[in-house]
Amino acid sequence: MAFKKILVTLDGSDIAETAVKYAQEIVAPGGQITLLSVLEEDWAASLVMAGMIGQPVPMASDPRYASDPRALAAQREYLRGIQESFTRKDVTVQQEVVTGSVVESIIAVAEQGYDLIVMATHGRTGLGKVILGSVASDVLPKAPCPVLVIPPMKRGGGK
Repeated sequence: MAFKKILVTLDGSDIAETAVKYAQEIVAPGGQITLLSVLEEDWAASLVMAGMIGQPVPMASDPRYASDPRALAAQREYLRGIQESFTRKDVTVQQEVVTGSVVESIIAVAEQGYDLIVMATHGRTGLGKVILGSVASDVLPKAPCPVLVIPPMKRGGGK
C-alpha cells in the first residue's frame, strides 16, 4: 500500500526521530510528509524530567514556554533541522507546530486527510507509564487513519 500523506509526530527526543526514517521509506513518490510538534502543559513530565518534586525543569510542555513566541520559533527550527536531513527529493516535507493537548492535536491534524500517522513510543512501563501515560496508546483508538508505532531500539542497536 502506498501512503501519499504521512503525519510524523516528534517530541524532540532521539526516540521520536526514529519515526522519520520509517516515514521516508514508506511514503509514495510525490507524496507528502508533515513533521508535527505539539507544545503542551504537562506538569507530570516536568516532575519526572527533574527527577524530584519541587524542582521542575523548563521544557516545551511548560505552558509559559508553549505560549512564548521564542518556544514556537525553537520548535520550528528543530523541525527545520529534521526536514533538512531528508534524503528523499521526490517527497514534499512540511512542518507544523501547534499548541494544545498532544493526543487531541495529533488527531485534529490527522483528520486533515492523512493516510498514516507514524510515531515512536518510548516504551515506558510501570510507574512511568502511569504518570506520563502513553501518547501512542491514547492516539490509537481515536485515529482517523492507520498508525505505525515504532518501538524503542534496545541498547546495542537491536529491536
